[in-house]
Amino acid sequence: MKGLYEKVTGRDSPLKKDALWEDMLSVLPGRLPWHSSGAIRHLMNVPGKAGEDLLLVSSEACVLLDGQDLAPKWTLSVAQVPRKPILGHYKPDTLAVVIENGTGIDRQILLLDLSTGAVLWSQALPGLPGDPQSASLPTADHRSAFFFWGLREPEGANQTEPRHAWHSLYMFHPTLPGILLELANVSTNIVTFQVALFEPSRHAACVLLMGPASPHTPGLVSVVKHKVRDLVPGSRVVHLAAGMSDSDQAIRDRFSRLRYRSEA
Repeated sequence: MKGLYEKVTGRDSPLKKDALWEDMLSVLPGRLPWHSSGAIRHLMNVPGKAGEDLLLVSSEACVLLDGQDLAPKWTLSVAQVPRKPILGHYKPDTLAVVIENGTGIDRQILLLDLSTGAVLWSQALPGLPGDPQSASLPTADHRSAFFFWGLREPEGANQTEPRHAWHSLYMFHPTLPGILLELANVSTNIVTFQVALFEPSRHAACVLLMGPASPHTPGLVSVVKHKVRDLVPGSRVVHLAAGMSDSDQAIRDRFSRLRYRSEA
């Protein structure tokens, strides 16, 4: 584990050698409880039933390892996961993990039950290489609002010319699984993006830092903050499936009524 941490982070590990663990592994000569020949992309400590578990994303699979014995709890084959997974709640008080599987036009958003690996929701959402990290924010109903960046091109744009592409910010809530709300479109380079709760339980906001695509290129840098509730009225409702009887305005009203809460 110490070597795995140092390999992924490039830093000295705070972990120390444990004689008990060395004895346990010595009875398994030449092998560990889980093995992958793929390169390790992301490594996360996540809450488990008995302490913390380890979520490991390689170039081949996403695996949840038991924090006690490193035995795999579940495994999901993946094509490519360019961004670190994030946590949130799809069901009330039940942790889920967001996996961005694939890149470009092949990108798919997966929400998995953290404890079982079961797919709770999935949606194809083409993306751009410079798209920011996804985000989540706890809501008062003990679920989470999720925020994804994807690709949207203005009408009439030539799809073979990526210079016309826009970053689009989408909002999703599990109570409306057939809906994405397109909150904003940004044509400039986004350096970083965060969703934060200001004035607890009342004021959720998106904060964007925008500037040059390369740190070696001079240019203007700007910070923009948008209240989520101010973005909702002018948003575009994206229907993922047929059968939703509510009008687009009624759907916007439901998103506007969402209330947020601080992390426990």
